[in-house]
Amino acid sequence: MQHKSNENITLRQAQGDTLRQAQGDKSGGNLLQKLRDFVERKDISINRIAKQIGYSASVVSTYLAGKYPGDVQKLEWAIASFLMRQEEIEAMPKEMIPFCPITNADMFFQTAKLAHYEQEIGVVVGEAGTGKTKAAKEYARQNPDVVLIEADLSYSTKVFFRELHKKLGMDGSGGIYDLFSDCCDRLKDSNRLVIIDEAENLPYRALDMVRRLYDKANVGILLVGLPRLIANLRGKRGEFKQLYSRVGIITQLEDWSETDVKLVVQEVFPGTNGTYRIFYDLAKGNGRKLEKLILRTSRAARTSKKEITDRLVKSAAEVLIL
Repeated sequence: MQHKSNENITLRQAQGDTLRQAQGDKSGGNLLQKLRDFVERKDISINRIAKQIGYSASVVSTYLAGKYPGDVQKLEWAIASFLMRQEEIEAMPKEMIPFCPITNADMFFQTAKLAHYEQEIGVVVGEAGTGKTKAAKEYARQNPDVVLIEADLSYSTKVFFRELHKKLGMDGSGGIYDLFSDCCDRLKDSNRLVIIDEAENLPYRALDMVRRLYDKANVGILLVGLPRLIANLRGKRGEFKQLYSRVGIITQLEDWSETDVKLVVQEVFPGTNGTYRIFYDLAKGNGRKLEKLILRTSRAARTSKKEITDRLVKSAAEVLIL
């Protein structure tokens, strides 16, 4: 609890410093101008800023016009906090963990290549944090003929084929039959690979039409998702055997090993020697947790100007849900 209290004090001090610095700058670089510059530089909407500072869009617009009649100090406190957060976000790398040839990535690539080169339907499943999405994006990056679609819960059959239609260079318009036919024509005998990440979110009809796409276009398909994807492909009572029978290879990804974590940590923090062990112990073999822990540790090291040590990593982990 003391740790969180100290963080709150630090935040209030930083807000106050930001506000005083902006208000005391006689060269015209006051808080109002800083906000105007931020809006212009980022091309961000007033509504978005308003939501983040807890005010209405009309209040922010009036302030930007220099005509806000309310409690200016209170508003500027919220704006100073917002701008401070944005500065910190911009200063932090967007993704600390580079792509590394860990075990799961190698297994993913082997499966992807088989589906790609031999026009098979491949399946890669694993729990959250095993590195499926990062491997899918890297394989697509290295192979320009790969089409990568990241599905979500809102995807209907039509939405999926509209997205595929656009990814293939078309306009995404038309009914489901036209979209499907166009995709088949564009992919037929192209030797391309379609990777569908988070495929467990697709409804059965979409999965079955992907099977028809595979049959008609003779194109490789790689379905990537959580372990329940296998059950989706089989059906509750095995009623989808026509779909499941087309699957040529299934690969199950497991938790990261200590060797995998060592490879990544030493890539991000060269010269830290045995520190990777504490990262492994705290992340518990989960790549997503590891990435959060690396980001937090990096920020703590930069803020405190300290080297990466076991103690610093443990301190960073205290404010994370691991």
